[in-house]
Amino acid sequence: MKKSNEDYLKSIFMLQQRQMRFVKISTLASRLNVSPAIISDKIKKLREDGYLRYAKYKGIQLTTKGILASKNIVRRHRILKMFLHEVLGLIWKDANEEAERLEYAASQLIVIP
Repeated sequence: MKKSNEDYLKSIFMLQQRQMRFVKISTLASRLNVSPAIISDKIKKLREDGYLRYAKYKGIQLTTKGILASKNIVRRHRILKMFLHEVLGLIWKDANEEAERLEYAASQLIVIP
């Protein structure tokens, strides 16, 4: 999966966990710091791939496939962050930033089911 797709899925997952069942495109655009037009194109592709659904006037929502993919992305990030902090001794902020860069390169092998 492309890095940008993973960014979108992770952001939608986090917003759904914190805010609501449905995420408005404008809210996602604001979080990712991109225009709603760019969001719309990506949403269409992720919807076609079965990662999310769109409800008119409500927003977007992850499907079961989208939730599983998002959880794996978040797990990879957390595993890497803990490794960087606990084993390599990076401060928490630096470990988080580095994990953000590394999570896309890490394979599914490091994700604990």
